[in-house]
Amino acid sequence: MAKHKKQTEKSTSQTSSEDKATQIRNQTNRDKLSSHEISFILSLAFSLSLRQLGILMVIPFISLFASTLEGGTPALAGLSLGIYGLMQAVLQVPFGYASDRLGRKKVLLLGQMVFAAGFFLAVFSQTIWSFIIARILQGMGAVSSVIYAWVGDRIEESRRNRGMAILGAAMGLSAVVSFILGPFLYSFIGMKGIMLLTAILTVVSTFLILIFIKSEDEVLKKPESSGGKNNERGISYFFTGGLTFSYLAGFIANFLMVSFFFILPLVGSKIVGEEGLWQIYVPGAVLGMLLLRPIARLADSGRLRLVIAVSLAFASSSLIFILALSSNALWLQISAFLLFAGYMGLTTLLPTMVSRLVESEVRGTATGFYNTAQFIGSFAGGALTGIIWENTRMLAYLVPSLLGIATFFAAILLPVFGAERNETSPS
Repeated sequence: MAKHKKQTEKSTSQTSSEDKATQIRNQTNRDKLSSHEISFILSLAFSLSLRQLGILMVIPFISLFASTLEGGTPALAGLSLGIYGLMQAVLQVPFGYASDRLGRKKVLLLGQMVFAAGFFLAVFSQTIWSFIIARILQGMGAVSSVIYAWVGDRIEESRRNRGMAILGAAMGLSAVVSFILGPFLYSFIGMKGIMLLTAILTVVSTFLILIFIKSEDEVLKKPESSGGKNNERGISYFFTGGLTFSYLAGFIANFLMVSFFFILPLVGSKIVGEEGLWQIYVPGAVLGMLLLRPIARLADSGRLRLVIAVSLAFASSSLIFILALSSNALWLQISAFLLFAGYMGLTTLLPTMVSRLVESEVRGTATGFYNTAQFIGSFAGGALTGIIWENTRMLAYLVPSLLGIATFFAAILLPVFGAERNETSPS
């Protein structure tokens, strides 16, 4: 009898252990991206990396190039850098809204074609104002909200941070390549040659999206299929605590990034020369990219507030390093690492935070608001930094940094990270 009881207990214990092992395996499988998700995210990442490659080869030299054009001044150079962001900001919500109704792929392809047309026009620019007009057209290809919404549609919520991390890693890799190639191409084919190459890469990436990324299951249901509930949300639905903070942090991230790329080329070119700027950019970009995987894992483990706060602190301190310690390339490399690590962390996690707070039927609109805030930050960073740089250079370092530090404290103190999906009824 006792022997039988021990055998029963042993059998029960083994069954319990097997159940736990099965639960762990099931959880692990749920946490892994499916083959369809991997195929989708890799195809999208590769296609957009080609476009990103061109964008980032151009940005570090705009402040230098624009100042050489007829009529160029530091303020107008800053405007040419930031006007792209303004147009992106104006059109993010309309593009996101359109993608909610027409489908992500169709709207993405339209934006790609407009973007390419802007770079083709920039090749023929002779004056600062013709270049600004070309930058306006480039900015009208406002597809970021569509991309993030599409990823939100196709990747399960529990795995979305990892999907975003893959997308971010691809963008980081294209950044590394662009910062290596950019200075060399700039010395051989000039700014206009790089812009022509960017237009060609965008056309190539457009065809890759058209051919290799399927759209059958990405077109969302019409509003009436759910009684119109989710598509009739009032404007307040998109400005709850968590969403509002995401917009603010996105604004600050891009403000800091564009300010950094206005100032560092002007300072760094005096130390390492225009062709040597890759020595500053590449180490920071590589290290920042390597941090993306642990950043995503840390956020998935429930430490989103910590990761976002640290990312803000890193990005905010990058310009202070240039101001205080810009006497040699090493300190500029450290400042570049701080910027890349902080910016990549924020641009990986904030879109995920937005997508999980809203229903899929309005995700394109919500990410449109987020990207609008981002690109207003790009415009403000370029335009204001250029104006301030022309008058009081020290403030050009301090204003973006202080804004970033204020947002850092908001991330620590405000209760916006525990919010569940926004289920507020229409207002």
